Amino acid sequence: MNNRPRMNYRNIDKVQNNRIAANLSNVGDLAHRRRGSGSKWYAKGDTISSMFLVEAKDKATPSKQRTIHKNTFDKLKLEAIEENKIPLYIVGFGDGRDFIIMDDLDFYGLVDRLITAETELAELKSKEEK
Repeated sequence: MNNRPRMNYRNIDKVQNNRIAANLSNVGDLAHRRRGSGSKWYAKGDTISSMFLVEAKDKATPSKQRTIHKNTFDKLKLEAIEENKIPLYIVGFGDGRDFIIMDDLDFYGLVDRLITAETELAELKSKEEK
């Protein structure tokens, strides 16, 4: 008979989502964990920020692999469109590290925004030096 205590998966999700929200906030994109995500029709995604809608999955114990389902991406993409956000699917392997998976077009859009912002900043600095 197994006397190990049952794993509380809600706590695992809570820890990961708090970590994600804190990390997004630390880089300037204020974020918070969505309470009731998955159980309320209006609480789409696990974490939301001004730019992103995040669906996060972690493992209870350290693992070398995990299964990722395309329908999770499709659902997240639709929910993100409704919220006017960029969808991020963040997975963990139970070791406290997170890996971000995103649609290629969303990634290229972010790269374009970054390059545009860097160009504008360089132009402003150039004008300031004159």
